[in-house]
Amino acid sequence: MLDVQRYRGETFRMEVAYARKVMWCHLLTGTALITLLLFHEQFWWFGGTLAWFAATVMAMLGYMSQVNLCRWVLGGLFLIACSTGVYFTTEVYPSLISPKAPILPQNFIPIWAGMANLVYACSAALVFFSSKIRRAGSVGFTLW
Repeated sequence: MLDVQRYRGETFRMEVAYARKVMWCHLLTGTALITLLLFHEQFWWFGGTLAWFAATVMAMLGYMSQVNLCRWVLGGLFLIACSTGVYFTTEVYPSLISPKAPILPQNFIPIWAGMANLVYACSAALVFFSSKIRRAGSVGFTLW
């Protein structure tokens, strides 16, 4: 019985390692987004991104605990991030008024927002369509 528990996840070792990398990428990218919005003094967008990030962390914990619905919720939240980022870049950014002494210049916003949109669009596609991600969620895993 103990051998069964010990080697339970051995068959999906590559899938779990792959899913861990995707989850760590999300945690690092989301934290960078929150920090950049704070440094650009976009406080409403900072608060919304912080709430979105908290929701994704909850969905991520559910996904890692073998709840298949949380994988779909996580992919949907990634799509929401991508579409909101496109809206921010095309509609909000052109009408921004620069603060008097910004910590970071606003010329960087389209660069990092576009890269984040690309990362989250690819992450949503991985979460929805990757068989490795699906199998890793069926086994359950931790980040370390």
